[in-house]
Amino acid sequence: MTADIKQHPQTMGFTAATGLYAIAPGAAHTDMLDQLSARLTQLEAMLSSTCGCAGETFRSMSASRQDAFMWACLSLAKEAEDLSSALNDC
Repeated sequence: MTADIKQHPQTMGFTAATGLYAIAPGAAHTDMLDQLSARLTQLEAMLSSTCGCAGETFRSMSASRQDAFMWACLSLAKEAEDLSSALNDC
């Protein structure tokens, strides 16, 4: 039997549009863990392309593209933080 998240929607704050995303009432704990794992894996993959030899391509992008890329990384990090908080509240 899996633990469920609270029975009321929990708004996620990672997005630019406040209140757009929410954790579904009754979301399964394992589904939340899977989503958290996926987001952290995606974030790790993105950040690994910003340093070392792989980072040369990143550093050759325009400043606005680098900003947009890092904004996407920040969004993933904030989503992971929101998911972690929701899991801790279980």
